[in-house]
Amino acid sequence: MKKMTLLLTLTVTLTAASAVPVQARTVSASCMLKSLMSNKTQTTKCDKENAIKDILKRCGIDLDKYNIPSSCPNSKPTATPAPTPQPTAKPTAAPTAAPTATPVPTAQPTAKPTAAPTAKPTATPAPTVKPTAKPTAKPTTTPNILSESAMEDEVLRLVNEERTSRGLNALKRASDLDALARAHSADMINRHFFDHTNPDGQSPFDRMRAAGISYRAAAENIASGQRSAAAVMDAWMNSSGHRKNILNATYTEIGIGAVKSSGGTIYWTQEFVER
Repeated sequence: MKKMTLLLTLTVTLTAASAVPVQARTVSASCMLKSLMSNKTQTTKCDKENAIKDILKRCGIDLDKYNIPSSCPNSKPTATPAPTPQPTAKPTAAPTAAPTATPVPTAQPTAKPTAAPTAKPTATPAPTVKPTAKPTAKPTTTPNILSESAMEDEVLRLVNEERTSRGLNALKRASDLDALARAHSADMINRHFFDHTNPDGQSPFDRMRAAGISYRAAAENIASGQRSAAAVMDAWMNSSGHRKNILNATYTEIGIGAVKSSGGTIYWTQEFVER
C-alpha cells in the first residue's frame, strides 16, 4: 500500500512538473520498483520529493539539466562568504606643520628724486704761466740786504698799509713792546723752540706783565724762516688768526722784533696792545 502511494505521488509530481520533457516522464516500472524498495522511509513532503528525484536519477534521468521547482529548502547551505576584513585605515601620523620661514621684509625702495642730478663741474686747471727765457746776463750789482732794524721798520709800514687801506687807524710803534718782541725772538733761537709759550711756561701776557706792561687788550704773532718783511707779512696775512690780529681795530700800539740766528734764520715777533 505504501509503495503504491509513493508511485501515485511520483506520478502526480511528474505530471505537475510541466517543465520536465517527455523523455523524463517515461520511467520503467521495474526501475521505479527497485528504487522504491531502497527508499522505504519518506516522512515529510520534502523527503518524498527527494526520494522521487533519487528514483529518477537511478533510472538514468539527469534532473540537473532541467529547471524543476522544489519545495525543499536547499540542503546544501551556501557558504556565507567570510566578510572581507575592512582594512582599517592606517593611522597617518598627523603631519607637524613645517614652520614656514618668516620672510625677510624687503626694504621698500624710496622714491627716486625727480630732479635730475646736476653734473659735477670738473675743475678747470689754472693755466700755468710758462717761464720766460732766463736772462743770460748776470746782475752786476748785489741787492742790499736790510738789517734786522730796517726789516722791522718795513714790517711796520706794511702793517699800517693793510690797516689804513681798510679804514683802520695806523698803529704806533712802542719801544717797550719792541724790546719784548726782540727778547722773545732771541729766546726762541737760543732755547731752540718755536711757540708763544716759552720753556718756563710763560705766555705772551705773562711776559708783558713781567716786563711791567699793562694793557686792556693784547695779542702776539710769531714766524720764522722768512727772509724779508714782505715775505713774513705775506705769510701772516694768509693765516686767518694772524690776519685777525693785524687788522683788529682795538689795538693802538705795536712792537716788532726781528732777530737772525747764527745760521741765518730770522725769527719774527709782533706784539699788539691797547692800553
